[in-house]
Amino acid sequence: MAVNAGRCIVGALEHLADDLAEMAIDSQTEFWNLLPALLQELEKAGPSGCYRGWRPDPERSGEEEVRGLKLWAFAWNSQTLGCEVYLKFCLKGTKTGEMQYAHVRLHQNRRSS
Repeated sequence: MAVNAGRCIVGALEHLADDLAEMAIDSQTEFWNLLPALLQELEKAGPSGCYRGWRPDPERSGEEEVRGLKLWAFAWNSQTLGCEVYLKFCLKGTKTGEMQYAHVRLHQNRRSS
């Protein structure tokens, strides 16, 4: 819902340029336009089977913008990007009580699923 409503931020700016270059995504605008399709792929693949984060409690972020928030990490075969991708994000509450998608990482999966 947050993504579809445009409530998105970059939670780890220092990784963004390298991640987008690795995935052959030309700009942040292109990334934000691709994100809904990527999340639909993840939903179709089954998030519980694709989850690559800590269990039972997700790891907490150390990134300044999202410090202390739960990190949600997933890996799946993306038809959109043509490879197995690794996506990590946080959900961050706003002052109005709505949730924001806080992007942390997107790159080729470097670990076997």
